[in-house]
Amino acid sequence: MPGSAPFDYDLDKTEIELIEIISQFPDMVKKAAEEYKPLTVATYTYELARAFHHFYHAVRVLQADSTKIRDARVRITDAARITIANSLWLLGIEAPEMM
Repeated sequence: MPGSAPFDYDLDKTEIELIEIISQFPDMVKKAAEEYKPLTVATYTYELARAFHHFYHAVRVLQADSTKIRDARVRITDAARITIANSLWLLGIEAPEMM
């Protein structure tokens, strides 16, 4: 895992969408808790998985055009993995170690 990865390149629209959805995680958790609605977490997790699927099929991650872009995309992928695992944990579902 790269220690740091600058995002100073033209991001693909799927990268932007995925980053935006990941950034909504804390607010979603708060809303679900305040409203006692676990469905909020389930819906969010589905949308996050959908966005990750689109991202992964739209851009090259490991075969990116440069090391800088590859490192940034690996970090986005890891952030999505962690957020999906945390979302599943909130739902009482154990995330698989690998897919």
